[in-house]
Amino acid sequence: PQVVASMYCHAAGSKSAAMRWDDFLVATTELVATKFGAAADILATLMDALHGLVLAYCHKRAVVLAPDDSDQFMKPEVMDILLQYDHLLKSLFKHFATSPSSGDDNGLIITQESLLEMVLKFELISSYCTEDDIMCMFHLSTPDSSHAHSLVYTEFVELICRRAAHGGRAEASVHERLQSFLQNLSSHPVVHSMSKPSRNVTPRAASPRAASPRAASPRAASPRAATPTGQRAQVQLSEGEPRSRSVSRSRARTPRRRTWVREETEDDELNSVRVSRVEMAGDTLKRLNSLDSGVVKSVFEYYCSYAESTLQTTMKRGNLYKLIRDAQVEGTVVNSSNLGVVISACQRVGRATARIDLPCFYNMMVQIAQRIFGDADDSMEQFLDVYLSPLASRIVKAPVGTANEGAAEMKEGIGELFRQCQDTLSAIFDHYSSLQPPGASNNWNAVRAGNQTVSLKELTKFAEGYKLVPALLSKMEVGRLIQAVLTDNQSRDDLVLDFQGFMAWLEQAAIHGFSRREYSEEYLSNVAKVEKLLAMIDNSHITTSVMQSLGRRHVRQFTRKHNESVQRDAIQKSTNLLKGRSALEKKLLQVLENKGLSTELDKVFEFYSSYGEDTVKDSIKPFMFYKLVRDCDMLDSLLPYERVDLIFHQSLGNKRNGRPRLSFPQFVLALSALGKVKFPSSDAVDAFLVLLDNYVMPLARRADQTPAEFGSFRHSTIQDAIEHKSAFVTLLFNYYARMDKTSNDAPQRTVSLKSYVKFAKDFGISSSVASHQELARMFHAAVDQKGQANVEQWKEVLCRWAMHWGKLNIGQSSPSEIADRLGKFIQTLENSEAMISVEQWKCRTQTYKKALYKYHN
Repeated sequence: PQVVASMYCHAAGSKSAAMRWDDFLVATTELVATKFGAAADILATLMDALHGLVLAYCHKRAVVLAPDDSDQFMKPEVMDILLQYDHLLKSLFKHFATSPSSGDDNGLIITQESLLEMVLKFELISSYCTEDDIMCMFHLSTPDSSHAHSLVYTEFVELICRRAAHGGRAEASVHERLQSFLQNLSSHPVVHSMSKPSRNVTPRAASPRAASPRAASPRAASPRAATPTGQRAQVQLSEGEPRSRSVSRSRARTPRRRTWVREETEDDELNSVRVSRVEMAGDTLKRLNSLDSGVVKSVFEYYCSYAESTLQTTMKRGNLYKLIRDAQVEGTVVNSSNLGVVISACQRVGRATARIDLPCFYNMMVQIAQRIFGDADDSMEQFLDVYLSPLASRIVKAPVGTANEGAAEMKEGIGELFRQCQDTLSAIFDHYSSLQPPGASNNWNAVRAGNQTVSLKELTKFAEGYKLVPALLSKMEVGRLIQAVLTDNQSRDDLVLDFQGFMAWLEQAAIHGFSRREYSEEYLSNVAKVEKLLAMIDNSHITTSVMQSLGRRHVRQFTRKHNESVQRDAIQKSTNLLKGRSALEKKLLQVLENKGLSTELDKVFEFYSSYGEDTVKDSIKPFMFYKLVRDCDMLDSLLPYERVDLIFHQSLGNKRNGRPRLSFPQFVLALSALGKVKFPSSDAVDAFLVLLDNYVMPLARRADQTPAEFGSFRHSTIQDAIEHKSAFVTLLFNYYARMDKTSNDAPQRTVSLKSYVKFAKDFGISSSVASHQELARMFHAAVDQKGQANVEQWKEVLCRWAMHWGKLNIGQSSPSEIADRLGKFIQTLENSEAMISVEQWKCRTQTYKKALYKYHN
């Protein structure tokens, strides 16, 4: 690719330049020489192939446009097709031609404007046949320079033949292309509308050319009059000279080029016609009723700013294509292929890519309506009702407020805030109003008037500097708020504001920006929203810089007052909240006592506060609270996980630390908040009771009752079973026991709850036999108040474990069953892998074995 690019640049002069035919041959020759070497046979073969390829392409682009190639239209098969469609050609000519004063059909002529009108109606302009191609055919069909701006019938037929030969398939012959082209013309809807009885061809005004010698001279004497296309007289050639220039050029193997160039006067004539149509469309738009005019303007304004970063007053061409698709207009009559023809016909010559203003947009809608509904008088009304009105109801408009909303008291409060900041706002307005340079006018009055207003660009820069964009507004909303504050007698197209309009814009920006969901609960009134915005402006470093540039010192007095007011409101709000929480907490606890639900809720709280803990706790962690919510099946669209987490932390109040836990009163408040979310129409107390009845009491898990007294533990059968395994039981006790020197009696070895839990984890009891809560209850049921288990209590705990493992209940099982389960349970412990560490410890402590067991012999 680098070699090809360098060859291209060498031949064309630069990478952006277009390559001529001779340069193309040079570059191709260099490319072949680089690839295959400079072999003459390879170059000759390549030249022959390229020549055939270029001729196949130029057969449509250049050959049919050559002035001396009209003899190809004299072939018999072409003449037969022209005679077959003679009636169609004459009808088209009479319909679009202008009539001289004599009224003779032989004097009818078609001007450039009439030809373009016909071309647009029949959709003859496309990507491969542009308007310049049509005008080139027009001039090639009129070789006489004195008649270069009109066509008679024979020249019109020749132009139709050239247009037909210009299109079609590349492999088709000229007569096949002409047959297909005329067949498509005969089936076009415009031809059917021409044939209606109500359609009378009114002769146009006589042209000054009617009195010209060309119009009066008989064309029968001309050599071209012998056939519909005419035949040019051949020039006498010298001996050895080719018959025609076409033959000479074909032998030279060079492509033909168009020799006609559009003149400025022709562009001016065409522009005058198009500009007059746009002005007529603008006048028609002003005379529409308010409903239709509002529909057109709303659709136009929406698609002007579609996919734009700022507000626009003109429309891009691509947005017009989207409008046609969104309005569901696109079909066989109007689609993306022929919509460019409508756009080109409604804009000035050479400005087809320019942005579209409102009158030009309405003119395009009129042209599209005529294509769909014909030339009826109510075509635009039908287009509005069928397409534009439903589109206007579907499109999304920016939700900006108007400048006249609010009560009188609120307006007075907002006005007082602006009076406090008037000096600061005036300095900021003067700074930003002079940022944009003056226009092309050198008038001092115009420059001074421009420095007294802020434009859309200047206001957008102000909003970006003070972080209003994108925190509160978008660039699009900046422009739409300007339109909202402009009065009826001000132009909405200029989008400029004076100082009063600037303050009104600030008011609407504050109301619109702080009305978002994240600020709705913090700023409840419009006065609070405006005060917050003015405090942001007053506290900004940009304001300090602007005041310093004027030689003035900026004192943030408004910000200080605002912060003091906010702090007072926050303290008062916190105080009221604490009082309300305390009162609600007492009320809920009293309701629980009155309803008799306190004991049941205590059991629920005891279970979930000890869930996953080694001991019984008196507070609930976040995951325990989520466990309760899941067990009670409270999660839904109204109460997601995020809302549960928010309620948990709100129920903590001001007593927050790194490890948040809910006490029982806070747990009751959290349940009340859950009930308020689940039942928003009820008050806090009623919602709390309904939540208990429907969710908590039926579905929540409760703590087990205190284990029963194990009186049968002293039975001889159970004691014999324990004595049989006494060595193993004592070994386990000594491994997990520690010397207890806190008692007044002689020191003895005891097992604490922590060591007890470690023993349960090592031997897998906490995961397979009982939960942490159940193990803790068994331990506390067997030991005394000190929470330390001696050897006898340790044996009782093992017996309780064995019964729980064997699913035996205290008081309902015989001593023999308990002894059997205890033996099997101890055998399971002996076979556990945890005994490896115990046996290793036993081997290391044989020297002190007597000292270890002396307290138990």
